[in-house]
Amino acid sequence: MSHKIAIIKTKDVYYNHGDDCDTIISSITEWTVVTDDEYSLLQKAAAKMPYGEQFQIFEQPVDTKVFIAKTIADYIELVKQAEVKEAEDKKKRAAQALARKHKNELKDRESKLALLNKLKAELGQ
Repeated sequence: MSHKIAIIKTKDVYYNHGDDCDTIISSITEWTVVTDDEYSLLQKAAAKMPYGEQFQIFEQPVDTKVFIAKTIADYIELVKQAEVKEAEDKKKRAAQALARKHKNELKDRESKLALLNKLKAELGQ
């Protein structure tokens, strides 16, 4: 089996007296297909690298049928689609809330009319 991987070198930057940490990416390789043996070799090496030389291996699914965003443009399109869906959902919820409000007002009006008719009957007016 093969693995499609990229290697990322990172550096941790600590601040607030070591309480907080940000990870800065210093380099990213191209995606490359490697064999199982090469993948295993890289995993073992990553675990043994001295401080400052560490790297992380990221694997990309090779045979997935699900869309994977690969470019910044893909992510921008995903965000735009999510915003459109969120706006549509918001409109739908607002319309449903308005419909509930009208339904409650109608019930309230009907109950008030029924009470008025009852009072008219009792008071004889």
